[in-house]
Amino acid sequence: MVDYRCDVTDAEQVATVRDRVLEDVGVPDILVNNAGTFLLKPFDETTPAEFREQLDVNVTGVFLVARAFVPAMRERGRGDVVTIGSVSDHMAYPGNAAYGASKWGVRGLHEVLVAELGSTALRLTLVSPGPTNTDLWDRVEPDALDDVPDRAAMLRPRDVAEAVRWVVTRPAGVSVPLLRIMPR
Repeated sequence: MVDYRCDVTDAEQVATVRDRVLEDVGVPDILVNNAGTFLLKPFDETTPAEFREQLDVNVTGVFLVARAFVPAMRERGRGDVVTIGSVSDHMAYPGNAAYGASKWGVRGLHEVLVAELGSTALRLTLVSPGPTNTDLWDRVEPDALDDVPDRAAMLRPRDVAEAVRWVVTRPAGVSVPLLRIMPR
C-alpha cells in the first residue's frame, strides 16, 4: 500500500501528496477530508498554542486538502468531497473551547464550499459524528466523565466509514450536504 501521509498544516507537503496521488491514481472520485486533533480543556486553561494547534490541524488542514484536490475534481466534472466534522460543529460543550471552535470553523468552511460549488457536479457532504472510539480519547479517559458516553457506547470508526460509504453511493442526482450520526 502506498503511504500518502503528510502534515496537513503544511501547504507544500499537501501539494506534494496531491501531485503523487494525481500521478499514481489520477483525479480521485472521492475525497474524504478526515485529519483532526482533539483537546478537551476549559477555555481559561487553554493556551494560545493549544488553540492555534486545534485551528491549524482541524480547519487549516481541511482547507489545504480541499484546496489541493477540489480544482482537479471540479475540472473533471464529478466527485464527492466528504469532510468529517463532529457533533461539536453544531453543539457547544463545556471544556471544548479550542476543539469546538475549530469544528465550527470546519462546518463554516463546508458551508462556503457548498455555496461556491453547489452548482457544479461535485457533491459536498459534512459528516458530523458524535463521540467515536478512536485513539484521540486515550489521553482523556472518557469513562470517568459524566457528560461523555463510555468508550464501549461510542460510535466505532467503522460506523463513520459506513456513513461515508452510504453518502457517496447515493444516486448521482442525490446530494447529502450534512449527515449527523450519534451513538444510541
